[in-house]
Amino acid sequence: MSYIRSATHIARFKQLTGRLIPMDNYTRWNSWHEMLVILLNLRPVVKKYYADYKEELKEDILNHPD
Repeated sequence: MSYIRSATHIARFKQLTGRLIPMDNYTRWNSWHEMLVILLNLRPVVKKYYADYKEELKEDILNHPD
């Protein structure tokens, strides 16, 4: 997630999705839920973003131990 929030990629992500992903927040119990709902609704666009930056994101992919 921090990768998408980097200055070099935020404009591209916003261009594709038309919005930003809200960050989790310790004072709002449902902030993770809200973030996941938005990501699920944007799944095709997020997949496109991932495909465009796959090589740069490869170290951030969750694996079985994660």
